[in-house]
Amino acid sequence: MRTLLREAGRASDFPGCYVMLDAGRPFYVGISRKVFTRLRQHVLADTHHSATLAYRMAAKWTGHSMRRSEAMADPDFKREFDRAREKIRSLDVAYVEIDNPLVLHVFEAYAALELGTGEWNTFETH
Repeated sequence: MRTLLREAGRASDFPGCYVMLDAGRPFYVGISRKVFTRLRQHVLADTHHSATLAYRMAAKWTGHSMRRSEAMADPDFKREFDRAREKIRSLDVAYVEIDNPLVLHVFEAYAALELGTGEWNTFETH
């Protein structure tokens, strides 16, 4: 984490919005109280709780109808989940620091709509 922050010219993690880009095209918009920590989770976490984007990608690719915990225990699904994390790892990222929590949440939805990332930014509740 220190290396990532140093390379980005940041002294510490920060709240904000990030956009993952695939060949320059917006792919996914996310927010976090700690942007770099969250980005790290997207590619290193191995649970559906922490690597939610990878889980959604694998679920779409496999079309499974299992419960989340069952899917994560399934070898075929896990292979697709790992493939999704590799895809995420290959993406570029842009970010903006936003301290105000209300602005941060509204900005995420606005950015997702404006950038057309609806394939992965669904804003569905569970």
